[in-house]
Amino acid sequence: MTHRNHLVFLGLSGFPIGMAAIQRQRLIAKGLIENGWDVTVVCPRATHPENVKLKRVGRFEGIVYVYLFGPQRNKNFFIRNSQKLVAPFKEFCLLQRLKSKKGINAAIVSNRNSFTAAIKYRLVSWLLRFKLLINLVEIYKDREQTPLLLKVNDFFFNNFGLYFFDAFLPISEHIRDSFARFNKKNELIPIITDYDYINALPVITKREKPFFLFCGSASYLKSIRFIIEAFSLVKDREVELILVTNGSSAEMEVIHALIANKALKNRVIILKNIPEEELYSLYKTAKALLLPMFNTIQDTARFPHKMAEYLASGTIVISNPIGEVGKYLRNGKSALLSNVNDVIAFSEKMNWIMDNKNQVKEIAENGTVISRNNFDFKVLSMKMSVFLSSI
Repeated sequence: MTHRNHLVFLGLSGFPIGMAAIQRQRLIAKGLIENGWDVTVVCPRATHPENVKLKRVGRFEGIVYVYLFGPQRNKNFFIRNSQKLVAPFKEFCLLQRLKSKKGINAAIVSNRNSFTAAIKYRLVSWLLRFKLLINLVEIYKDREQTPLLLKVNDFFFNNFGLYFFDAFLPISEHIRDSFARFNKKNELIPIITDYDYINALPVITKREKPFFLFCGSASYLKSIRFIIEAFSLVKDREVELILVTNGSSAEMEVIHALIANKALKNRVIILKNIPEEELYSLYKTAKALLLPMFNTIQDTARFPHKMAEYLASGTIVISNPIGEVGKYLRNGKSALLSNVNDVIAFSEKMNWIMDNKNQVKEIAENGTVISRNNFDFKVLSMKMSVFLSSI
């Protein structure tokens, strides 16, 4: 019996609900299905609260997903830790069944560059005879306030991790070049989005006052602090700032303190856990979407998933020419790119937007073209399919 090509995603839980990593996984899978592949997402951990109604085994947009222990996180500490111990064996048995029934051509690992996971999945792929790839979206090196065990993991992964894989999928040229010494096959898959889906969504909310918007985890405190400082310098006192963010109580306390220190309580709105349709509606009606980047190893290497969504929404983006952002976008042509780490320059871009509506519209439209031509999953899926078939 001849099987269709079959790809399995490993190491990441939460599908189909989640932020950048899950959405990247979803869109790669969706594109491969359109090119004749079968795709299965294996979720090794139960991550969702009880109110999230997902089946243990289900299908989303044609993508089969399997939770080893069901999607809802168990409240019992002992049971949760028992599941961690059993998970590798249960995952291997599942992959063995999939290999027998459908065949497995390749698996993509997405797990924040874990060295121990690299060893584990190399052993599994060797026993079951399929190719093993890793999705690389960041470089974890010289991170501040990093626990010792994570530093040890980073050292071993950065120096030896790719020896355990047949190929890798870097999100940026910097990541590709950083791991070139391993001489592994690779295919650069940048940020990825569903342009037609975003474009078709209607505007369902309109705010009375104009606003700038940032969307991202509260863990990006450096970015949020920078944005609040820049916004405090904006001349138009009627414009608002919306922060779509969520995080730990400590992180949120810091953000509220930053707002209070700048006397911006009446002009900065914090939203969290809003429906996707409302979020995209805010994207489309904002004066500008904000995404500051800094001259660090992490920002140079990464390429924020949010940038693809921002550009696809048709709203102008203010950012900095760091890494892939500077490669794809041009200041005054397809985005507004400010001097790096310059709060005053960033705020001047915000002021310029309020006074130049016609030019803003043209730049935003050019940014949308960049997104559609370079980041849409339909554009990238054929390249991905050909690459997987070649390894």
